[in-house]
Amino acid sequence: MESRKAQNNHRIKQKILKSTVRESRKEGIMQSTKEIHEKLEKIKKNTEEIIRILEETAASERFADKTKDTVIPTAKTADGAYGVEWDGSAGGSRLTRKGLAQLFNDPVPAVSTTSGGHSPFDQIMPWAGMKKYNILDGKVVHSEEDWQFDMEDYDTVVYIPEFYYTTYKDPESDKQLWAISATKLEGYAKHPGSGRYVGRYHTSGGKEWFYSRSGAKPLANMSQTEFRKYSKAKGEGWYMLDLASWAAIQMLYLIEFADFDSQMTLGRGWVAGEAGITGGTDFAQYHTIKASGAHNQYRWIEDPFSNVRTWIDGFAGSTEKVYVGLNNDDFAGETEGLEKTGAALPDDGYIKAFSDAVPWAFIPEDSDYRDARWVPDYASSYSSLRPAFVGGSYFSFDGCGLFYFYANLTASYSDCFLGSRLLFKA
Repeated sequence: MESRKAQNNHRIKQKILKSTVRESRKEGIMQSTKEIHEKLEKIKKNTEEIIRILEETAASERFADKTKDTVIPTAKTADGAYGVEWDGSAGGSRLTRKGLAQLFNDPVPAVSTTSGGHSPFDQIMPWAGMKKYNILDGKVVHSEEDWQFDMEDYDTVVYIPEFYYTTYKDPESDKQLWAISATKLEGYAKHPGSGRYVGRYHTSGGKEWFYSRSGAKPLANMSQTEFRKYSKAKGEGWYMLDLASWAAIQMLYLIEFADFDSQMTLGRGWVAGEAGITGGTDFAQYHTIKASGAHNQYRWIEDPFSNVRTWIDGFAGSTEKVYVGLNNDDFAGETEGLEKTGAALPDDGYIKAFSDAVPWAFIPEDSDYRDARWVPDYASSYSSLRPAFVGGSYFSFDGCGLFYFYANLTASYSDCFLGSRLLFKA
């Protein structure tokens, strides 16, 4: 009996041992399989990242190749030009003047329509060439000096003279340079948003006819798609404001005032709680007015970042990719007429850095949700492609500024705070 019992115990032990070995082997295989899966997943992620970088690089190269003759500069200094430099690593909205502007004092805007102002750039092109004009029947007919000039009966625009620019971001110091010249310098390129006429006022009227005239309420409650359609319907040469023209205004302002804080330099503008009637600065003695709770203006452009927010064209972006374009006639749908760049928008927050993938524009690249030490203007984005609108509205109060950049609403969205501005290309 004992012998048989011992034999049974032995067999049981052998079965347990074999089972344990099988389980151990199985567990080992499973462990090995798990490790293999983890390694494969890591390789996959690394491969996807490499592919993403290669695609972005290729997109940047294609974009640069298609636009190299007009918009990609190579100069790294402001020698012979008027420039500013921003130390992105140090924080702060102020920039250091460079080149011919190195010893310039800051401009002093007027504080009302009856007061005067002065700027060291007043006699320097292209700033000195920013003047008001009337457009009639698709032609530039009157300048502000002509007795026939009329801001109520004719569409009124501000000319952005042709200028050349460069921008350079030092990869080691994180300092970024912007510089402008009225004449072609070596390594400088013509800014694609220059040589055009921008609406002096926000667009007014209705779907049957758009205007840029004094004495009207800015048009709102209209989508970006509709603003594009009805701006073009106005006739040959007419479009809605685009990214390139907006960027030209931003660059001219930045080099003149050397400060990203446009609410400090120009005031908050029209943030009176309801939309303001255009023309509040018609009788201004000076081209630039600093005002809060009233209409301000930058070189005759009224309410550049207040009253209503401004839909722009020629842009579609997300947190993964950015498309831009320069041929207004080709803009249609979401990305028709646009080229993919190497840029991508940051998450929502105050702007900390701008992308150099599109050197002529101020497309946000980095942001901080709470810290406004760098650029006190906000950027907002979305995970899928969206058009852009800029500036603030009559209800934004502190949330206005020349560098505010939103790409978080669809092209079909509309509300009472969103308008646009006309663009004319002669």
